[in-house]
Amino acid sequence: KQIFAMTTNGVFGNQMFGITTGTLGCDVGGTGSAMIFIQSNREAVAKDMSRGSGDTLSSLAEIGGCSDSEALSSYLQTHFDVVFSDVAVSDQAVGERVVALMLDNENLQCTEL
Repeated sequence: KQIFAMTTNGVFGNQMFGITTGTLGCDVGGTGSAMIFIQSNREAVAKDMSRGSGDTLSSLAEIGGCSDSEALSSYLQTHFDVVFSDVAVSDQAVGERVVALMLDNENLQCTEL
């Protein structure tokens, strides 16, 4: 059962959808929500950050209440090496670094962090 659930969540994106929309009992918005989202979607966050665009970063912008998803994506792309400084960086550190970047850039106006 658990393997099926894990595979299904990964294949169909149920976890990301549930966290983003709040349908899985998760509050949408706030530092905690952003951290959980980033940590739960680390691989997708890394891919989208390296490209400077993508659904994962759009969802993160929504969770964080950021005024401009494209600006957030571009900003995070320029800081990819800071967030993913080495392959052994923990999920916790990735989440903390991304949230710190979002808070540090006042132009992003991430009001839900």
